[in-house]
Amino acid sequence: MTAMPAGNPEEPEVRSMELWVSYTLRIGVTIAAIVILFGVILYVIQGSSGAGHLQSMDDLKPGQKNTIDVSWSSIWNGLKDFESIAIIQVGLLILLLTPVTRVALTLLLFLRDRDRIFAVITAVVLAILLG
Repeated sequence: MTAMPAGNPEEPEVRSMELWVSYTLRIGVTIAAIVILFGVILYVIQGSSGAGHLQSMDDLKPGQKNTIDVSWSSIWNGLKDFESIAIIQVGLLILLLTPVTRVALTLLLFLRDRDRIFAVITAVVLAILLG
């Protein structure tokens, strides 16, 4: 009878699951950072005129001319017009969706492994995040 060595290496499937989750977070955060950085650089290049370009902190008050509209249509129209604020907003959306994507990927991996308890817990967490 042979003794099992201490600190058995993890099963390849478990390690693969951890890598997928890790890559999802790394790639999402990296893409978000690049998009936000591009938007900030464009913001500096375009100067301080138009919506979202603040002259003072009072410009953040509701009803001011420089308030930033945050809606799907304003972001889409801003992207079509190559506006820096819309690009920054897309970067922030990517950053916010990264952990949601991670939870969704984890749910799929638990379902694949037929781990019902963790799949249900993860589905609840995903529903909360999306709700």
